[in-house]
Amino acid sequence: MTFSIIICSRTEDISPQLRQNIADTIGEAWRNDYELVVIDNSSNRHSIFQAYNLGVERAQGKNLLFMHDDITYLSTDWGSRILDCMSSDQVGACAIAGFTYLKRAPSFYTIGHNCHRINIRHDNGNNMHDYDTRDEIVVFDGVWFCIKSQCFSQIRFDESFGGFHFYDFDISTQLITAGWKIVTAPGIDILHHSVGYWQTTDWIEKAFRFYDKWKLQLPLRSHDCPPLTDRDAAEIETIYLYPPLKIILRNRAWRYLPRWATAAAEVLGTSRVRAASKVLWHHFTNRSDRT
Repeated sequence: MTFSIIICSRTEDISPQLRQNIADTIGEAWRNDYELVVIDNSSNRHSIFQAYNLGVERAQGKNLLFMHDDITYLSTDWGSRILDCMSSDQVGACAIAGFTYLKRAPSFYTIGHNCHRINIRHDNGNNMHDYDTRDEIVVFDGVWFCIKSQCFSQIRFDESFGGFHFYDFDISTQLITAGWKIVTAPGIDILHHSVGYWQTTDWIEKAFRFYDKWKLQLPLRSHDCPPLTDRDAAEIETIYLYPPLKIILRNRAWRYLPRWATAAAEVLGTSRVRAASKVLWHHFTNRSDRT
């Protein structure tokens, strides 16, 4: 079996339309060489980490494709495109959206300096397409990614996180630190029928959990990351320490303020008071950087 397509479904089964869309677009060569592994999560019984680990245990394919249950494939023969991306023995995964730089700040994906590699279309017209080549990245978006089954002798979705945030960050970082490369998969076009919501206290909790787990390994940078000076890197970290603070303030989640101040101090290499002051000053004096 070449492909196992693993889906954590919010209903008892995926829609007939999605099943047909997969069959119609994966490519003639692979139409009888894939399986669907659907995890019924209609009762919200599993975290995304648990659901995907169940999928890995059941899967028989050499390449495990993890995808949301609310996408439509717009391109055809994407099975061949996956295999082309994964042809190198050094490559462990491919994705349609990711970044060449993973910052130290416990924050969201967004990052400037041409570090995005995104190919996603949305129903709301928010279409993001800024690459058409196979580039090396260090973290991917969880909407769609494929991992060689052999990698799971070294990695596993970390169920201690719980919930539905940072499974993609964490498994990406596991792959990179285990010595695997991750690449973008050009030419695989999807339409995503929803947009993730992350400005919650649960997201903040998982962001700090991820930061605490991996802070000694961060930042991560791929070979295809544009050159960044020390000043560029410091600017990135300062800018993106503000979004988690904004979520804390918006949700009045005051208990997270000490953790945020500690993380800011560690990232910027100064005291908590100085770090907080620097982030706030930068935010309010650089209006174009507000996130």
